[in-house]
Amino acid sequence: MGALVLLSVISTAALIGALILVAAWGGLESEAEPMLLADRYRPAGEVVRRFARSVCIALVAGAIAGVLVGGLGGRLAMRIMAATSGGNAQGAITQADEVVGRITLDGTLGLVTFVRWLPRRAWIGGLLFGLLLLAAFGRFEPVDPNSRDFVILSPVWLAVVMFTMLLPLFGLALGSLVARLDAAYPELSARPKLLVTYAPLLIFVPFFPLLIPLVLVGVFAVVAQRIRPLARAWRSPAADRAGRLALIVVGLVGLGFFGAGVVEILA
Repeated sequence: MGALVLLSVISTAALIGALILVAAWGGLESEAEPMLLADRYRPAGEVVRRFARSVCIALVAGAIAGVLVGGLGGRLAMRIMAATSGGNAQGAITQADEVVGRITLDGTLGLVTFVRWLPRRAWIGGLLFGLLLLAAFGRFEPVDPNSRDFVILSPVWLAVVMFTMLLPLFGLALGSLVARLDAAYPELSARPKLLVTYAPLLIFVPFFPLLIPLVLVGVFAVVAQRIRPLARAWRSPAADRAGRLALIVVGLVGLGFFGAGVVEILA
């Protein structure tokens, strides 16, 4: 019992810590120069360095936000649900436990691709990204109508609310951390001390398939920087409008699909 109480205290402190990060840095705006320029040429080496920097920032921010919100925040949600669900749920292992942790890596790397079309204000961009994650993953986890969680746990509406809130909270913390790191993260160089800050890239050793889409994005950036019409087209206002529209459409469709799952659970 003492261990469970300690875990609950730590989880609560972690969630409060995530909210403090949002309060402290959520008002920041990203001021990073875009990786791909339309008005002048950027050498391939510089493009690669900037891309590696963006990936590292996303990984570090995602790891911190994932632990605070997904890991410990998810544990807190499960402890609350265990307390409200009665003896049958005590000690049960559920599908929703630590759900944000499972998609932290995929979602964080997605931020590298979509951040250009999100608002520059950290908390707004982070919240919208969290909602996009909810649209993309929410129907499958954490709010899966076929999950046994919603048979074990009660009240069901409280479980749905808490599991739904995890991804937007993760997005808020992620956006705030990315904005803060973006202002201070060093450029990649051969100096040993700076190379250590790029150690997060080693995560792709056991998860090599995740590296493939990132490599494709990096190759596109290098090639487009050399082909001036392509660079200008990619950085054009029309491309920005198309990207934002695509995110809006995907988000609305995904949230509708998620909402249908919620209705199915509650019904």
